[in-house]
Amino acid sequence: MMKAVLTYISSRTFPISLFLLVTGLTFSAFSQTAPNTVITNTAKARFQYKTFPKDSVNSNTIQFTVLDAPNFEMSVSNPDSFVFGKETVTVHIVYKNIGNAPADTANIEGILPPAGMRFVPGSTSGSISGGTVSWKIFNVPSGKTDSVKVKAVIDSTLLVNAELNFDATLSWQVSSVTASKIFVVSSFPRLSLVLVPSFSVVGSGRIVSYTLGVFNTGNIPSQNTVLFDSISALGSFVKANVTPDSLSTDKHLLKWNLGSIPAFSSKQIVVDVVSAPNIGGQQLINSARTFSTNVTDGDKASVVTNIVHIRPRTISLSADPGYIWGQLN
Repeated sequence: MMKAVLTYISSRTFPISLFLLVTGLTFSAFSQTAPNTVITNTAKARFQYKTFPKDSVNSNTIQFTVLDAPNFEMSVSNPDSFVFGKETVTVHIVYKNIGNAPADTANIEGILPPAGMRFVPGSTSGSISGGTVSWKIFNVPSGKTDSVKVKAVIDSTLLVNAELNFDATLSWQVSSVTASKIFVVSSFPRLSLVLVPSFSVVGSGRIVSYTLGVFNTGNIPSQNTVLFDSISALGSFVKANVTPDSLSTDKHLLKWNLGSIPAFSSKQIVVDVVSAPNIGGQQLINSARTFSTNVTDGDKASVVTNIVHIRPRTISLSADPGYIWGQLN
């Protein structure tokens, strides 16, 4: 990122109306820009005092030259910003070479806060030393995005609302970039949903089973947990190992009231669905979502099963009656 600074100085002692037309004061030179390209920038101001004629003034012209060199951007990511004591979190450090040239080498460091988190040994390809983990990366082409990761455990003695700051630095040649992620300690349920079909392909008119798993990976129970399962028009509900609490008349929408799911526990339901007969080259889509009164956003999942033509299960031939009189032709 490159910036130009505009300075406006007025020699007038009376108020004026001022309009600034500025182009290119803040912009990025992307990797598609050829090395050694010269980018120029000029500002123009138009102004007027009362009914006097409008006037204008131009700034000097400045220029930037696009370097033939690597350049990086970086972020620290994790699906959740809220954590609880004893939880193990996986921290991803994502980087991209946004420069015009490959980087021969670069160094990445992840730094824990002074207290409250500890690295899990053997959870990373990097080198762990106390509260710092480091990686050395090689031959990063222009435009390449990649990541490194490490696991860390949250201290069980932390108070609710404590903040843990994970810092990361990526350095190459004489440059560096930084990023950080703040984890907030809390106590909560966390719902996740898994939807797995018994087959990736089903014959027309045949049955495919779906296993729906609702997991509470949080540290307190979920309350009034609900699971919805929606089957597309090319499939119909047949049966489930847990009877739905409600079923739409077209057998496409099912609902279960799962109640409370304890911390670190799960509930599973297996649903049988029959695909429409005499079709092929179509898709059967199953979509599910779950939530509770204390996990309002919940989770959702969807899976596509391809429907194919199949030959009949069996075919047989019999004579009726089993005997005849007369001459056979």
